[in-house]
Amino acid sequence: MKLLSLLRHAKAGSPDPNLADIEKPLTTIGENQAAEMGLLLHKEGIIPDWVLCSSALRAISTCRLILKPMELPDNILQAEENLYNADSDTLFESVKTFKSDINVNHLMLCGHNPGMTDFCNRLLKEGSVSMHTCELALLSLNIDDWSEIEWESASLEKYINL
Repeated sequence: MKLLSLLRHAKAGSPDPNLADIEKPLTTIGENQAAEMGLLLHKEGIIPDWVLCSSALRAISTCRLILKPMELPDNILQAEENLYNADSDTLFESVKTFKSDINVNHLMLCGHNPGMTDFCNRLLKEGSVSMHTCELALLSLNIDDWSEIEWESASLEKYINL
């Protein structure tokens, strides 16, 4: 069995209209959301073995703040350009083709809407979610390898909204 945590980045924004979307930082609210989520996940024992993350500043910052209380090594956070504003098919392929030198039973994926919500809903066997900023869906998959992932194969174990 594998666990997949799907995380939408925390609240972001910038008063600078010339700032590229990919460079938008977290707001103070977003920083607080991510820090609170990190403490909660640590307390609940929801700790990933590896994190795939959008290359957007707001997604990377969210992940760093969430991972901080878990005292995990920095090298488990892998930012990927193809996850920036990715659709559900791209997210699916990123998980399906995921490879690591270590055994990863719990993978966290951090990204953006609408792709993240759509990806989650397409994976679920039943039910649906609507992911708002800094919300996490913990899914379980009855697979031995990430390459075995299929649509409509996941169960929602927990949904966390702050």
